[in-house]
Amino acid sequence: MDYNNDITYEASWQRMMRQSLLASVSEKNPFTLSSGPLGQSNPSGITCLAKHILDKQSSSILAVADEIWIAILKIQDLMEIRNNINENCMQSEEEANRLLKATNSVQSLIEHISEQEDIYIKLSESINRNTIHVVQSYLRLMHQSIDLIKELAKTTSDELNLNLKIQNQGVEKIILNATSIREIADFSHENTLDKHTKSDPVLIAMQSLDHKKYDDFILIQAFVLACYRFAMSQAVT
Repeated sequence: MDYNNDITYEASWQRMMRQSLLASVSEKNPFTLSSGPLGQSNPSGITCLAKHILDKQSSSILAVADEIWIAILKIQDLMEIRNNINENCMQSEEEANRLLKATNSVQSLIEHISEQEDIYIKLSESINRNTIHVVQSYLRLMHQSIDLIKELAKTTSDELNLNLKIQNQGVEKIILNATSIREIADFSHENTLDKHTKSDPVLIAMQSLDHKKYDDFILIQAFVLACYRFAMSQAVT
């Protein structure tokens, strides 16, 4: 199955900003968090939701940084104008006014940058605290989701009298810990679930569910987990 239609091509700076934000959470091991699921471009479920929140935060701080940078560029232009005016050889009142205006503008911009830097520092501190909260909430929900996926798969088996047993737990963890529809699709392909179930379970799920939504992605995971258990039981018998 082709999932290219579900791939979002985000700007490299947006991903870089999010990874930088994540790296700031952990001083001891920043790479692990920044290179994990939240740092990727196309996650699903709760990971997609957490990524969206982090992108909103990084965009807000980037807006302040942009304003500071624009002001710095303006100062550079004004200083070039000012330096081109020889204070000792001014020949007209117009040149004197240009010098005064440029000097006053530079001073005004310096004050503006100072104010924006204060906002940037306070905003950075607030966003770092929020990022820690988002990451902690995300990890907690991921653990809760695993229990929910297992329960859904078991309930499905019981209600349909399928008697599906837990298979290789190491392999099942791939489904339980998946953070994108691509991982689920690759798992289905590698374990030939389509051959065992006579259909593509991921394709069936995607026809009714949106993998970017938290609840829907959990249902997809539970469905593929049940299909895996069914496929393995068929292979054994």
